[in-house]
Amino acid sequence: MNPNNSLKITSVDLFKLNIPMKFPFKISLGTSYEANNVVIRINTNKDIYGLGEACSSLRITGDTQNTVYEAGILIAKVIKGKDPLAIDTRMKEINQTIVKQTQIKSAFNIALYDILGKATGVPLYVILGGEKRDIFTDYTIGIQENLKTAINEVKNSIDMGFSAIKLKV
Repeated sequence: MNPNNSLKITSVDLFKLNIPMKFPFKISLGTSYEANNVVIRINTNKDIYGLGEACSSLRITGDTQNTVYEAGILIAKVIKGKDPLAIDTRMKEINQTIVKQTQIKSAFNIALYDILGKATGVPLYVILGGEKRDIFTDYTIGIQENLKTAINEVKNSIDMGFSAIKLKV
């Protein structure tokens, strides 16, 4: 599905992004004080690029920011020079190149779809068969020191406009 057969991946930029959390986020697996992500930018020969982001979590996905970054370097070598609009083929190559590392694979998938939307001039929600609608999300509250603090966090999330709350216990 390439309306422009000459579109090719020329390079991939990877950036480590460390985002301090305003408050520590505590769950049963441990406490997080910052998000250690990797942002990717897939560049093409037509000044179209795609962005994706991977969130590492040793406790949940078994990867670290460094392993995600290194996996990204390997994946970038595999897809360089190839058609970014052949997403299924690119993802098959990526999945055959590296085991696990679901976060960075997802970042590449998102970036490829970003390129597809930009190259065709069609919003991704149309490409993916959906309709434009409001995004509904919850507010997740980590484990709190006591009940009073938990109740205050719930009240604050309601005040921020959230109608769904997930409370870690």
